[in-house]
Amino acid sequence: MNCIRNTTSWLIPVFSIMNYSSVRSLFIVFFSLIQLLTAQQLVDKVVAVVEGEAILQSDVLQSAQLQAMQDQVNLGSNQYLLDKYMKDALDALVNQYVVYKVAEEDTLISLTDDELDSALEQQIQAMVDRAGSKEKLEEALGKSIKKIKKDYKDELNKMMLIDKYRQKFYQDQDITRTEVVDFYNTYRDSIPTIPPQSKFSLIEIPIEPGLTSQHQAEAFLNQLLDSLKMGADFADLAKKYSDDTGTAPYGGDLGFIDRGTLVKEYEEAAFSLKIGQISQPIKTDYGYHIIQLMDKQGEKIRTRHILKQVLPTSADRENALVTVRKIFSEIEQQPSIFDSLATIYMKKYNNLSGVYGWRNDSELGEEISDLLKEATEEGYTYPKESSNNSFLLGFLYDHKASKTPTLENSWDDIEQLALQYKINDQFQKWINKTKEDAYIRFY
Repeated sequence: MNCIRNTTSWLIPVFSIMNYSSVRSLFIVFFSLIQLLTAQQLVDKVVAVVEGEAILQSDVLQSAQLQAMQDQVNLGSNQYLLDKYMKDALDALVNQYVVYKVAEEDTLISLTDDELDSALEQQIQAMVDRAGSKEKLEEALGKSIKKIKKDYKDELNKMMLIDKYRQKFYQDQDITRTEVVDFYNTYRDSIPTIPPQSKFSLIEIPIEPGLTSQHQAEAFLNQLLDSLKMGADFADLAKKYSDDTGTAPYGGDLGFIDRGTLVKEYEEAAFSLKIGQISQPIKTDYGYHIIQLMDKQGEKIRTRHILKQVLPTSADRENALVTVRKIFSEIEQQPSIFDSLATIYMKKYNNLSGVYGWRNDSELGEEISDLLKEATEEGYTYPKESSNNSFLLGFLYDHKASKTPTLENSWDDIEQLALQYKINDQFQKWINKTKEDAYIRFY
């Protein structure tokens, strides 16, 4: 059996006994999968069907690759390992489809549009944080934030239904002290070391381009428009002057794009053009563009553009520095206001500003780690310029050194691991029994 479909799989490896938080893990795995894959169209082979849902060979390979990536295993040169990971991945995907179909039919489980939209916004923000910025995420995936949301909303819906069913299964589960001790004695050598962790808040003040920078970018594109009117070739100018490094070598050509894929301002201008017509400078979050509509087929358009980024000047940097120094002065006088300010700037700029709970130091990135290491006795840090055209201020509330878990120093953590292991074991037994009555066919 063969079929053609989008190969970005919503399926994820299931039921690790070291799953501290299902929702947090769901977000991390989801973003890792998107980083690993792109939405390509290809002919694929069906390897299994579960209650009418097809599992493609690419689904299995993608899941195996993701698990291998998490395990830091190279599958490229070891056929035995590849076969093992592929078999385990197929078993896991069948299990997930079984759970999904049961969850889909369970009338006691519901997912509102508000829940899904809220989770999607959190998911996208988590992806942006890991990529470093919206622009870097869009560049990495080759699509706008709007298109990313559109593409992955259905996948997230399925993942959340599975997670809700698991949560329902976990209700009223408990564990005895004897079971915790037995779990620890059995798995003590497999329980991972607790990494160093920090609890902190951040304020990020962006260095934003001022009106002078914007006027300069717009004026430059107006000069290019004059050149085009005098007969200059659009593609040649794009290759020479466009700041879009992805399309400049191809004369600014974006190829055919569906409506709803491009950023709003660009798309509205592009769809309003006649074939061959060139727009006036259009402002987006990326800078200023001049756009030429090359072709149109229904809800698809082919455009090329010349982008001029609006970059901060030294004067813009000084303005941001004045702002961050003022904030720092307020914090020096009253450190307790840091969290309130962090929340205000998070809402204002939608950037790294915010109040963070315990995070593994390895997740923070070098710049934030270095910033927090310089915290004063009072907890706050001095302003520091980042590589992301911004200034950072941090407040370190607490830090935990790495430690080997024991019943004495990590009872709560081990208890949660033991409970998770017990629940997963029971859940796997339920899956095995449910599979006996499910339609499952392997090819």
